[in-house]
Amino acid sequence: RYRNHFGAPAFRHFQTYVCGLIVADNLTVEGINRIFVNRKHPSSLNRFLTWSVWEREEVNATRLDGLKADGDLLGEGWLVLDDTLTHKTGKCIEAVGILKDHCENRYVLAHNIVTALFIKKDGACYPIDFRLYLKEEYCKEQGAPFKTKIELAKELVEEAVSFGLEIEAVLFDNWYASKEFIGLLQARSLRWVTRLKSDRNVKIRGSWVAISDFSSTLPPDAFKRIVVGKIPYWAFSKAVDLKGVGRVRIVISYDNEELQGYPAYFATNELQWESKRILTTYGHRSKTEGFYRDVKQNLGLEDYQLRDLWAIKRHWCLVFLAYSLLVQGLWGIDGNSKHKSAPTLGERIGSATKSVLQGLVRWVVAQCNQGRSPEQIAELAFGQ
Repeated sequence: RYRNHFGAPAFRHFQTYVCGLIVADNLTVEGINRIFVNRKHPSSLNRFLTWSVWEREEVNATRLDGLKADGDLLGEGWLVLDDTLTHKTGKCIEAVGILKDHCENRYVLAHNIVTALFIKKDGACYPIDFRLYLKEEYCKEQGAPFKTKIELAKELVEEAVSFGLEIEAVLFDNWYASKEFIGLLQARSLRWVTRLKSDRNVKIRGSWVAISDFSSTLPPDAFKRIVVGKIPYWAFSKAVDLKGVGRVRIVISYDNEELQGYPAYFATNELQWESKRILTTYGHRSKTEGFYRDVKQNLGLEDYQLRDLWAIKRHWCLVFLAYSLLVQGLWGIDGNSKHKSAPTLGERIGSATKSVLQGLVRWVVAQCNQGRSPEQIAELAFGQ
């Protein structure tokens, strides 16, 4: 599928890099290069990312076309918009900036990637594409147009729609719950579910009030017990006008019967949905956390030691490709009698590593059969 995107040497580097992302422990260019026999200098692999002629967008389109042709992107699913930080330490890396890490509640040096993920009803998660958020001052320095994360998310939605995905609903947190973003979704006739900040205004009896203030006026018996998965919640639901958006159904939800602490607030444009369906649907957004953890811990999303932004984006593209190949069960591990549920990404990587090691063993046996000594085989494999 991918051969036509590369010349012969570049295609070998492409195979090396994607395989290395899956099976190597050190996921830098040098670390990936080190694990292969008959390897060349790591600068060759670095040039593949920085100078070799191939188009990242075309490779990603081929990945998505392949997923669709194999049936992995067919059927309904949820489109999840979110963003993540790839933490760095070197200030010489292009476009890196000081950004707020809300998970750690501190400022860090990082790139900020906005992503679109397609979550299938069987739980499988497929990355669609990404956009890099660039700070406004950096864009001014480069003479490039500045785009907000909302604008980047809109581009990703348009891409998903143009690709023909069957989107059950678009899911996003309160950062993206803007008039601009929701307006695009409604113009495309897409369902959506979002979380709201406590200060969002809703119209109650003709007056605009913060949803948190409205919540405080509700009697305890207004909250009904529902179970999402195996977790109980106490929820109140009502169709109201959301300022800047229009008519929506809101849900105010507590995780305890005593209604202690702060509730969570949700909204959807599906006015007939009940509380349980709204919370269940929004819950699919949690898959993004597992995806980010997997691609960071196992596939090197933030392990790059590249300075050029062009090369960094190519690295992210190939990480998405490696992840997709693993989720597709490329190395033969999939749900079966041994795995009552879908195998984890770690199990899939283990299967891939075993397959690669078996290939290495076969190569060593072939060299022995040709009469080469252990020293000669080591020299052939690893050089001086």
